[in-house]
Amino acid sequence: GLHTLVNSDKAPPLEKSSSSTLQLSYSWTPRDVAAVTNILLLGATFAAVSGAGNEPPLCASFAAGLALRMAAYELLPPAAWAPLTRVLRGQALEFVGTDEVAARAHGGIGSCAGGPLRSALGWLGAPALPQTAGLLVKTGLLLLPVLAAAQWALRTATLRRRLQREAARQGRPSRLSSGELVSRVLRRRLAASAAMAAASLSLVVFYSSYQINGVNGSLGNLLTLAMVGCVLESLLATYDVRGRLRSALFFVLFMLL
Repeated sequence: GLHTLVNSDKAPPLEKSSSSTLQLSYSWTPRDVAAVTNILLLGATFAAVSGAGNEPPLCASFAAGLALRMAAYELLPPAAWAPLTRVLRGQALEFVGTDEVAARAHGGIGSCAGGPLRSALGWLGAPALPQTAGLLVKTGLLLLPVLAAAQWALRTATLRRRLQREAARQGRPSRLSSGELVSRVLRRRLAASAAMAAASLSLVVFYSSYQINGVNGSLGNLLTLAMVGCVLESLLATYDVRGRLRSALFFVLFMLL
């Protein structure tokens, strides 16, 4: 979403500069964990009540937005952000510290100090063990996003075939009970499914090159947390946790948020 682009999902207390511009910055807080938990609970609830019960994880869609935000920071030149900066400054807003937030370890930079796996397994004295563990963890976290990308791609292909059949129909075009043309609805769904398939595929490609055994920025940590949320969301949807447990979780989350 847009909040992953401008880092407005979480912000510490605002500071006012000498030019009366409000400076916003993102920092990691425990509320990020609560936010991802809320997303996975909503996604698990939707998947549990759906017809097939195997909807793409909502956490995967959130993670795709974070991956696109980080990829845009790395690939786009600084001049590409100038229009957004001008719009924000017109509203007396300025985002600071975006470089540190979106930075990640890659290209041999930022991985010297190691990461959580190297810190946990380094005492065993096996230099190759943290790298192997990191590869296994990353592969496991990528399984559900790969499945989500395949599901969105399949939906895109199915909607495309339906739209082609609708265009080949003879006579008056079909309409829904609301009076809207079926072809128009199919085009909207096709565009949305294609966008989600592309975003999910970008998440898979981006996280494949992500260094777990390295020092990453806050958005990278939030991305890994969202990937872990995909696993928990799938687990909750599979076992269809209902009743007092889910109600209690929702109550605690909304109290925290």
